[in-house]
Amino acid sequence: MGYNVSLRQEEAALIEVISEAEYQKQTQKASYNGVNEDKQTSFGTTPINNTNKHLRVALVGNPNCGKTTLFNFASHSRERVGNYSGVTVGAKSARFKQEGWTFDIVDLPGTYSITHYSPEELFVKDFIINEQPDVVINVIDASNLERNLYLTTQLIDMGVKVVVTLNMYDELQDRGDVLDFEHLGKMIGIPMVPTVAYKGKGIKDLFSTVITVGQGKHPYLRPVKINYGQEVERHISDLQSLLSTYVFKSFVPKGSSKRSIAIKLLEGDTTGLPDEALPLVENVVSKASHALKKSFGQSTDTIIADAHYAFIKGALQECLQLKDGSRPAILNAIDKILLNKILSLPIFLGFMWLMFWATFTVGAYPMDWIDQGVG
Repeated sequence: MGYNVSLRQEEAALIEVISEAEYQKQTQKASYNGVNEDKQTSFGTTPINNTNKHLRVALVGNPNCGKTTLFNFASHSRERVGNYSGVTVGAKSARFKQEGWTFDIVDLPGTYSITHYSPEELFVKDFIINEQPDVVINVIDASNLERNLYLTTQLIDMGVKVVVTLNMYDELQDRGDVLDFEHLGKMIGIPMVPTVAYKGKGIKDLFSTVITVGQGKHPYLRPVKINYGQEVERHISDLQSLLSTYVFKSFVPKGSSKRSIAIKLLEGDTTGLPDEALPLVENVVSKASHALKKSFGQSTDTIIADAHYAFIKGALQECLQLKDGSRPAILNAIDKILLNKILSLPIFLGFMWLMFWATFTVGAYPMDWIDQGVG
């Protein structure tokens, strides 16, 4: 398969995505960045340990991606709503059967990422770690792939079994865009199924794929890890090794990914460990953060976020063909200016000033006319 993918560090760093055969040839190259086989996770070959054909499935996705529509169609709206203890965020659950299998599905709150900034993000993260669903269905708005796939990269870091459903796939096709989702799924080790949830299209195929993934039999399923580059990976490895020691045996949740916890610690997210464990890693995390900021000139959470978006951009360059003219060049030029990390804040402040000026200066004229009319 041998292909190269561009990765950004600030705007775009470098990432390479290679086949397993190529990986074996290049493992000794220290400069490699990309997706590696995760030898510490074996979910792709470990079948569900039950004989009653029962799967627990969590639906995860961005707000307004059609996740709840898919949930309602699959379960025929036989859901129950409940607030989980300690939080005010609700989740819907339902049970249904297909192909002799029983599915217990939970529709988790919509979230753009799995981190610690909002109740929804915390809820989704805690549910996946503590409840450990057999399969996570990542519902993606196929018409907005780059934004939606960010959550997918975080699920890759968590080392869970994932099936991606490319919802609203008809919108992507109507635009004339072409996505080689089979190729994309092979690259990242996650099967992908196109769906149009509100029409019920692809739902049965989706859950047939979930059955195959749950049993660890899908040919595309393999544990992978995003390679963040030699220096970042060294600090991740140091934290992983620390978390693997006997001292942390009672602190690390059973079945959770130590790599994911290490990455989150570097991002400043300490929710993966109990408070009493944090002093044991504080010094290592602080030194790593300072070293990375010195090397890259950015905070570690920005470095990691850039790597995620860069990986997504590079993967889509390989797999997504946009219809000519589907996005005018002028819009790309405007994006580069408005989203520039140096210019974006002054431009935002300028627009805010313009809005207030228009409100109080230009708006004064109709106010005067109203006063004169009333007077």
